[in-house]
Amino acid sequence: MSNGGLNAPLGDMAKWLAFLIEGSPGDVVSVAGKMFAVVNLEPPHSTAFKCTPETFGELVERPGIIPAPYMARNMWVQEQELGDALERRELASLVKASYDLVVAKLPK
Repeated sequence: MSNGGLNAPLGDMAKWLAFLIEGSPGDVVSVAGKMFAVVNLEPPHSTAFKCTPETFGELVERPGIIPAPYMARNMWVQEQELGDALERRELASLVKASYDLVVAKLPK
């Protein structure tokens, strides 16, 4: 995937998130056809993911994180600018938790 003119830190972070699970090439990251994260690879590189109701309440209190448009009722949040409100390690943990939430709902 080309850098597309992104500045290195945000471009690398956006690519890292897009390829986080099983090398997903698009900006929607999914497992078994169910999305658990969305990354906008164009500036300002927003990202959205599913979380628990408790985490949702905590995250939307932070500047730079909002209820995800059209998905908030499903407990999705959006970091408006990737790397602005969440450090990489925290974001990785939250995306992993999103993955776990989606996997837990898959048919056995």
